[in-house]
Amino acid sequence: MHRTVEEINDLLDKFIDLLITTAMEDEILSSDEHAIIVSIKEDITNLQKQVIQILQDDLDESEFIDIIEQVFSSALENATRIAKADNIITEEEAILLQKLKEFVESGVLFSEKES
Repeated sequence: MHRTVEEINDLLDKFIDLLITTAMEDEILSSDEHAIIVSIKEDITNLQKQVIQILQDDLDESEFIDIIEQVFSSALENATRIAKADNIITEEEAILLQKLKEFVESGVLFSEKES
């Protein structure tokens, strides 16, 4: 059974807050960090719109998971492309990319309880 739209939106909003907090740990938000967060936020906003349709279509669990994984795979590709744009992935950028990978791999969007 998948989560409700409200639960998923809440988890995604908390994840964006986590990215911002992580990026600001050194009290500096570089233009690359900002671009990565904006890119991920845009992908997540698109996902939030899709979630309503996904749940209305009453997809089975595997279809739901496939769609979510496709969206986050695209988000990771976009964020990685931005990080590599200057041919250097800084430690801070790598941390943001790792947070995205960990969020997806945790499966928190698919289960009834938070990881």
